[in-house]
Amino acid sequence: MRSCGAEVGLLVTMPSAVPRDWVSGQSFGLHDGVYIVVWSAALHLGQVLRAALLDVHKQRLVSAGKGEKMEAVYDYVTSPQFAHKLRAVHEALQRMREELESEKNQTQQRWARREKQLQVGVAALLGIGGEIQGLAQKSLGELELDQSDPA
Repeated sequence: MRSCGAEVGLLVTMPSAVPRDWVSGQSFGLHDGVYIVVWSAALHLGQVLRAALLDVHKQRLVSAGKGEKMEAVYDYVTSPQFAHKLRAVHEALQRMREELESEKNQTQQRWARREKQLQVGVAALLGIGGEIQGLAQKSLGELELDQSDPA
């Protein structure tokens, strides 16, 4: 294993040639860093080990450039370009806030103008009602006009 750089060693043997401290009837196990398996269980253990080695290989491929990627992200986040982009987003949000406040003020001014118009209209209506009552004197029933609700 050392000479070829192997990470896993597997020794397939006959049940009669297992280590002395081997439990009787044991099909496979780890002995001094080497997997030992009897011939009847070799195929199954080989499939399990192969799947595990493939998973380890995939993990190594995924994390192979991890340090370089982290460094690239750090360089980008600390770059002037990133700061410019953040400022641009912040400025856009500020402009949106200012426009929203402006629209809100304009809407409130329109509402105030309409409220004033309604008050003037109600006052004029009350004036007309009062004049008609004054002209008709008692022949016209009492007009009940409420100044608080124009509707």
